[in-house]
Amino acid sequence: MYTNLNHEQIRQAIIWMCERARRKYNKHKRKTKHNPKFIILSRHPDENSKKYTIRWSHTKESEMYITTTLDEVMTVVDIDLKYTYQTRGSDIFLQKHGCPIGGYLSAIYANVKCAFDEFNFMKNLGTLKSRIYGIRQMDDLILWIAYDRNETLSVNEARSIRKQFLQPGPYKGGLVLEMQEYEVNRDGSSIHKFAGTLISVCYTQGRLHFNCQPLNKNSQAIAQNKAQVIPRFIHKHSYVPDHYKKGMQIATYTRLFDQSSKADILIKSMIENAKEMYSLGYDTIFLLKALIILINKNNEWSKVTNIFINKLLTDDLIVGNLSRFHNLSRWIVKKHANPT
Repeated sequence: MYTNLNHEQIRQAIIWMCERARRKYNKHKRKTKHNPKFIILSRHPDENSKKYTIRWSHTKESEMYITTTLDEVMTVVDIDLKYTYQTRGSDIFLQKHGCPIGGYLSAIYANVKCAFDEFNFMKNLGTLKSRIYGIRQMDDLILWIAYDRNETLSVNEARSIRKQFLQPGPYKGGLVLEMQEYEVNRDGSSIHKFAGTLISVCYTQGRLHFNCQPLNKNSQAIAQNKAQVIPRFIHKHSYVPDHYKKGMQIATYTRLFDQSSKADILIKSMIENAKEMYSLGYDTIFLLKALIILINKNNEWSKVTNIFINKLLTDDLIVGNLSRFHNLSRWIVKKHANPT
C-alpha cells in the first residue's frame, strides 16, 4: 500500500484534513472574520481524559503547549517525502514514489489519504451514501450496503454501489479493492474475517446484529499445546529489549479488548493468548504486570483482570512463581474494591 501513495495526493489529503478541522472549529467557536492560524498541541495528557489534545487557535500559546502552523506541518511533510532513502546491501536509493514502510509518518499518510478519497467518493454518491456503513483498518475495508430485498430497484442500486467501490473504486494512486470470500450459515447469518477480527452478522426481527471476536490464526496449535505456527509474538529469550516485549503484551490486551463485543469473548481470547505466551517462555507474572499498567491507566481493567485471574486458577493455568502471583493478585483485587 505505502509504495503506491502519490506524493502530491498525500499533500492534498493533509491540507484537506487540516482545512476540514479548521471549518469545524469555526462552526463551533466564536464568530470571526479571520481563520485561526495556529495549531496547538498539548505537551502533557489531560488529567481527566488522560489524552493529548490538539486544537486550532487565533493566538500562540504558552510553553506548556507546542504551537505550529499548517505551513510548518506541510514543510515537515515535504521534507519527509523528499528525503526518504532505502538501502539494499551497500546501495542507497532515493524513494521518489510512495512512502517507507515503517516510516514515522507513513501510517498517517495512508489513513488521511484513504479518508480523503472516501470523502470525495461518498460526496459523489449523493443521497445513496446514507445506505453505506464501512470500517477501514489501514488498507483493509469491510463494507455493508443497506437495501430492501423485496424491491428490485433497491437491490440494483446496492449492486451498483458495490460495483463502483470495486471498479474504478474510491481510492487513487494504485489502491484497488478486491472481494473476499466469507462463510454463510444455514440461518442466513455470515462470518467475515477483517483485520484480525471475526465478525458475525445476522438479521433478526428487522435489525442487523453484529458480534465481534479476535481472530487468532494459531488457535488450532494453541488448543493442542503446541508452539505458534504463524510467528506473531517475540520469544521470551529473544535479544529484543524487555520494554518492547512488555509493550507488545499491553498492545495485545488493548487490541483484544477493542475486538471483543462481549466480556466472555474477551476472557476467552485472553486465556488463549496466555497459552500462546506460555509456549514462548513467558509466565503469568509477565501477563499480570502488563495488566497492572492498564489498570493504572483505566480502572475498568481491574474487573476484567479479576475475572481473568479466576479463570486461570479454575483452569490450572498459573505458570511461574506462585508467591509473586498471589501478591500481584491481592493488589489487583484491592484495586478493584477501592478504585480511588
